[in-house]
Amino acid sequence: MKHSSGAFHDSNIVDRSPCYAQTRKHILSEIETWAMDASSEPGYWMFGLAGTGKSTIAFSVCEILKGRKVLAATFFCSRQIPECNNYRLIIPTLSYQLVRFSRTFAMSVKEILAQEPDIVTKRPEVQIGKLLIEPWKAVMKAAQMGSFHPVLVLDALDECQDIAKVLQPLVSAISKKELQGLKFFITSRPEPKIQAELKAYSASGMKEFILHNVEEDIVQKDISVYLQKELQHISPTEEQLCILTKLSQQLFIYAATVVRFVKEADGIARKRKRLLGCIENAANLKDLNALYVEILDMATEKLQDEEMQDDLSIIHTIVSVGKPLTCQTIAELLHAEVESVSNLINRLHAVFYMTEADGPIIIFHKSFYDFFASSKDSKYKYNARTQHESLTFSCLQIMERLCFNICNLPSSFMKDDDVPGFKDKVSKKIPETLNYCCQFWTDHFEIGQTDQLFQKVQEFLIEKGIYWLEAM
Repeated sequence: MKHSSGAFHDSNIVDRSPCYAQTRKHILSEIETWAMDASSEPGYWMFGLAGTGKSTIAFSVCEILKGRKVLAATFFCSRQIPECNNYRLIIPTLSYQLVRFSRTFAMSVKEILAQEPDIVTKRPEVQIGKLLIEPWKAVMKAAQMGSFHPVLVLDALDECQDIAKVLQPLVSAISKKELQGLKFFITSRPEPKIQAELKAYSASGMKEFILHNVEEDIVQKDISVYLQKELQHISPTEEQLCILTKLSQQLFIYAATVVRFVKEADGIARKRKRLLGCIENAANLKDLNALYVEILDMATEKLQDEEMQDDLSIIHTIVSVGKPLTCQTIAELLHAEVESVSNLINRLHAVFYMTEADGPIIIFHKSFYDFFASSKDSKYKYNARTQHESLTFSCLQIMERLCFNICNLPSSFMKDDDVPGFKDKVSKKIPETLNYCCQFWTDHFEIGQTDQLFQKVQEFLIEKGIYWLEAM
């Protein structure tokens, strides 16, 4: 069954970690108590503003419930990764994990897939009926689950496209007790569409927790513990820690970004210098956006104007692409040197990371996108239409390589699975950059449309359209 393994809470695609020991104790204890109480509400919705630590708490909850053997399934949304922001994959992914959790559930799903093998392509309400409700009823009928209720965790719903299309029928099924015996822990930003669905249900069975309303002194104490542990190798003074804690306000992401910014410097002396710079510039680092400006300023302070524009082009491209890409592919999209991209990433470990040496570039936090979307700073101002127009032109140029039977397959009458070494042929003839362009040029075109670009697209479709479809 098609699913998104990248959305599992412990997937290695995204670098996640639990809450620091001795932090978030109250909220984690409350959630664990809710999860283990068979008589408590079937749903728990934790929402909070950007940077308040929702995903870190959700990861900790998963690890705690996994230890208690009640974690049944997880789906961690991510706007950066297509398989993790596709609403069509949420229910199949939850069902796939429940199959491994319950033998009866697995047998029921197997029968359903035998009858309807294309069920994963259906509308979410149909998926919920066939991949969750029907097999779960079989589990309840067999009375296998005992006194505990399995928990499903859905994190960062605001990062999933068209999430209401799944949320509405799922909430409806829970409210009608069609999934009685399952519990759902959900996190999101307080976005109107999500609030509308969940608040409509909250009166009858959805416990709410507003993360940004936690008393400031409790959050500040937790942030202080985190900063002490993470910066202990450079021995900050109590006064310095106090200033950083106050600067963070209630935003764990602020504290985490400062820590990464300090740690990326070479040597203890330079790390201390960066820390001191943050302290001395405290008046100007009043919020997360100001901190991002400081980080970018530091990374580009010795560059000439042309070099500055080149680096900004790289950053804007990373922010704009449809999925995380390697330094090599970013460089090819920009007709730049790979070394230029990798050098910039090495100067910006506070906001970017790669899970492996030649892996894709991932942005630490969604707030970095928000910074560019709202930036009024003339140096870093981001024009989405212009950026996506440029990326569309680049994609079209790269796709000029497309040709008839690009993979040199023996026959169009053979199924892909019957072609020896099919995957190797495809990856060799349609490498990452060309593959990306084929998949995402239409997304860039949708945002960056201009008359000139429209004409270029028409020419491409006439000359290469059939070869593009073949490559897809």
